Amino acid sequence: MYNLPPQERLVEWKNFRSSLDTMSFDDAVYSVNDFWNKQPIGNQFFSQDNPISWPDPWEILLDNNSIDDISKALGIAYSLHLSKHGKEHSINIICFHNRNKSKQTNTVQIDENKYVLNMDTSVSVNISLEQENLGTIVVKVPVTDLI
Repeated sequence: MYNLPPQERLVEWKNFRSSLDTMSFDDAVYSVNDFWNKQPIGNQFFSQDNPISWPDPWEILLDNNSIDDISKALGIAYSLHLSKHGKEHSINIICFHNRNKSKQTNTVQIDENKYVLNMDTSVSVNISLEQENLGTIVVKVPVTDLI
């Protein structure tokens, strides 16, 4: 999608979101995960601890030719939230920082960890997150607070 001109990206994302409405929620989660994992990832730009500076969905699509990990998590969350499934499910962005591993993880957690996305390229289903492995929670933001 990022190989397209900005206006065409918006159309493609709108068509993608519309396609989610015809899917079961489970299929939509996997489709969103696959869609955003195909986008080019660049250097970290947005700060985990400053959600007020995070981009809205349209800024993600218009600003860059690549996205950072927080933008990817936001794209996942926004895609689901702006589909028909958004009203039926709780979607949160939870950012972790592990000082021992010098690692940041920006997850999308749906329905209290029923689904966890953006930990890697897969969709984790029905898991108990071992928070000590991910690190300390930096911020937890419901997607409804971002739009």
